[in-house]
Amino acid sequence: MVSAARRIQLLFVCAAAMLSAATAPAAVYPEKPVRLVVGYSPGGGSDLITRIVGKALSDRWRQPVVVDNRVGADGSIAASYVAGALPDGYTLIMVTNSHTMPPIGYTLNYDPLKSFTPVSLVDDKPMVLLINPSLAVNSVKDLIALARAKPGQLHYGTDGPATDPAFFMALFMEQARIKMTNVNYKGGGQSQIAVVSGEIQLVFGTLSAAMELVKAGKLKALAVTTNTRSEAVPDVPTLAEAANLPTFNESAWNGILAPARTPRALVQKIRDDVVEIMKSPDMRRTLSVQGIRPIASTPDQFATHLADELAKHKEFFKKLDVK
Repeated sequence: MVSAARRIQLLFVCAAAMLSAATAPAAVYPEKPVRLVVGYSPGGGSDLITRIVGKALSDRWRQPVVVDNRVGADGSIAASYVAGALPDGYTLIMVTNSHTMPPIGYTLNYDPLKSFTPVSLVDDKPMVLLINPSLAVNSVKDLIALARAKPGQLHYGTDGPATDPAFFMALFMEQARIKMTNVNYKGGGQSQIAVVSGEIQLVFGTLSAAMELVKAGKLKALAVTTNTRSEAVPDVPTLAEAANLPTFNESAWNGILAPARTPRALVQKIRDDVVEIMKSPDMRRTLSVQGIRPIASTPDQFATHLADELAKHKEFFKKLDVK
């Protein structure tokens, strides 16, 4: 007969085993393909970094990492899908600045913070102000002068009204005291092609997506959005220096989220693998020539970043009374 003390001891052992199983990752993760969702169309900056990171993780894990483009509603269609996925590490999302921007014209069915578990920031980079070379301007000051002479007649492209290109352009117009007209596209790649074709005149894009078009002379880079120049295009000035906008200092970022309630140990496993690939010399070389700075944050650091960005964007869009 088992004594009462022995029964209590066995109960504690069982409870400890159950707790360990709930908090530890699977013995081998991943054991099947992982879906890495992105809310924008192929060819844009977020899609490019998602594919680079996805390929590196696939090589490390020896399992396919499938990039799933779920386009629309400023990335919220993709985010809604992942928020409702099983918290088992097999469905992740690469988000950008737009994840922390207030929805315009629709309602979210998830919470940008509470519905997800932060894994890690992945990168940040300046965006670059791009124009069609046929536009009769050679500098940001020329562009501002033209926009003031023709209010509302210049057209710029965005991925949607609550995305980083839209935010950067709204901030630029506010500080430069100009008015231009927005045209929405499904992704940064499409809006940049629209500038090349002359359908619109300008866009804020990522260097990674625009570099070849700039080198080919199909796009002209006027300025970067950070307060320091990019090593990838050192001859391109900052908006702060090119247009006397000293407080303009913004970057585009990407980071990986998992659904809420994903076990902490599993999140840590994914994060550690992301850190390893982002620290590798090959990855740093690949990204640096495209003006991208690799980042490897902790989940808590990424959570703080998300909260700060959410507060900043909420205040800005409220001030503009954007609807």
